[in-house]
Amino acid sequence: IHLGHQKLFSLAKKYKKKFKLNIGVLTFEPMPKMFFNKDIKNFRISNFDQKIDLLKKLDVDFIINKKFDNRFSKTKSLDFIKEIIYKKLKDVVMVKKDCCLYFQGCITLVQSILQKKTMINLSVNNTNPSYQYDSTSISRLCELVLKDTDYESISLNIIFCDDERLSKLKAQYFNEDVLTDVLAFPIENDTMLESEIYISYDRALSSSKEFNVSLNSELVRLIVHGLLHLLGYKDDDAISKKIMFDKQEAIVKSCNIKII
Repeated sequence: IHLGHQKLFSLAKKYKKKFKLNIGVLTFEPMPKMFFNKDIKNFRISNFDQKIDLLKKLDVDFIINKKFDNRFSKTKSLDFIKEIIYKKLKDVVMVKKDCCLYFQGCITLVQSILQKKTMINLSVNNTNPSYQYDSTSISRLCELVLKDTDYESISLNIIFCDDERLSKLKAQYFNEDVLTDVLAFPIENDTMLESEIYISYDRALSSSKEFNVSLNSELVRLIVHGLLHLLGYKDDDAISKKIMFDKQEAIVKSCNIKII
């Protein structure tokens, strides 16, 4: 059992002791990777019986082994969560007080999905430790702007950098040698959105002084601008630019979120 799972089990055991719960594992047989690639004869660190023994040593109370066959391989991830984890296992979780920590987390996840709440995974990074911001507030801002999207999940990486870094990206990917304040690079499909948003902290500082607004207001404005691009808003002509600007300013004025 690799280090990541060992750490998870260690945390689960602490909850088990604290809240007097049982912990369990949901696993698949055969391994999905081996099912989809028949050329792989063995992708295991240990065989099934050895895995059971290892899990017992980790103080796991019960194991659910789901057969991974051709029919199950066609199940979409959302259907698996709804039809199996939620509908079939919900009663077990809700009725038994000694339910496992894993399924408690799954039920919370499923309830969010069924309520059509978009799951947002956010990472905020910087190229200069002197840049000030609050990641929790940025997360609240992202949820506010993206709450009505049709995506099941969104993964964002917001990077604060300087003018030089952003200008190089602008020249490399847009073939334009100009100063800019925000760039969004989306990778999307039908159900998920992944994106990196680069924001020039230098431009935010300069613009806040030029237009006599707070740095917080300018950072909020740039983040909102980048997020609106992900939602399909454009600013490459006068009409679309006005539509995007009006939407952006309405959010900035109403959100009252403090990033710094």
